[in-house]
Amino acid sequence: MDGQASISATGGHGVGKAAAGSGGAIILDGGLVLATSQIDASGGLSASKKCSNGAAGSIWLRHEDRLVIDNKDKVTIRQTPIAAPKHLRRRGRPHFIAKIVVLEGKAQVKLSG
Repeated sequence: MDGQASISATGGHGVGKAAAGSGGAIILDGGLVLATSQIDASGGLSASKKCSNGAAGSIWLRHEDRLVIDNKDKVTIRQTPIAAPKHLRRRGRPHFIAKIVVLEGKAQVKLSG
């Protein structure tokens, strides 16, 4: 793939006194080779200092079983909720969200499940 290719699911920008939207979810299942710098699911920016920037979205690189939560250095008080899939939540047994979880770029998460 061309070095200029990218995938984006960024949150909407806040207008006026509105807070910004959270980033979306991106799932890559192999076959497409992109650096994580070319994939963006970060939250949007708020136009007002009284409102928050959006929370980071999520990027799951399925072939690596790696979950990336990166807000691209956008400061926010919003958290990205992350939960293990229901079929993996067995009482008394450990469960995993992904083998590798990467949290960067000032993203905040809330783990559950």
